[in-house]
Amino acid sequence: ITVRDEHVEKIDDGRHYDIVGMTVYISSARRSYELADAYRRRGAKVLLGGIHPTTMPEEAAVHADAVCIGPAEPVWDEILRDFERGELRKFYRGESRNSAALQPQPVRSLMNDRAYLLRNTIITSRGCPNACDFCYKAGFWGKSYYERRPLDEVEMELASMKGGFVFILDDNFMADRKRAREI
Repeated sequence: ITVRDEHVEKIDDGRHYDIVGMTVYISSARRSYELADAYRRRGAKVLLGGIHPTTMPEEAAVHADAVCIGPAEPVWDEILRDFERGELRKFYRGESRNSAALQPQPVRSLMNDRAYLLRNTIITSRGCPNACDFCYKAGFWGKSYYERRPLDEVEMELASMKGGFVFILDDNFMADRKRAREI
């Protein structure tokens, strides 16, 4: 398994991969499509997911063997099984329900931690209970979707981090102030 983040390092190293998964934002869509096309030309199967493919799945499908609509965690095992059988479907739909609880602990050893100013990041909840009209999150997570990871999982992940500074990446960490204080 190789993990790369083009925000901080070169991605396309010319190597062959069996399967390539990319998280795509609107700001990275053009570059992601270029990379996806290059990996496909070298024989890799490409899966695109994230906010942009969720909102524009047909556009993303032009550059991918499979597109994940919504969060990938609930369908990731299914995608890998289908890949191993040579039966990737064009579209997979990850349901938001229970996706925060399904989020696995990150394998931080796969990341180039020297490339990041903020090395210790964590997601303790997903979505937001407010469902504001102007916010794109409702399109990805669903209206009024707000789910919290179990506190014992959050505690285990925090305990695994080196150093004392942690950056919280939640969509709205203060949506539940009582829980925020507990964390």
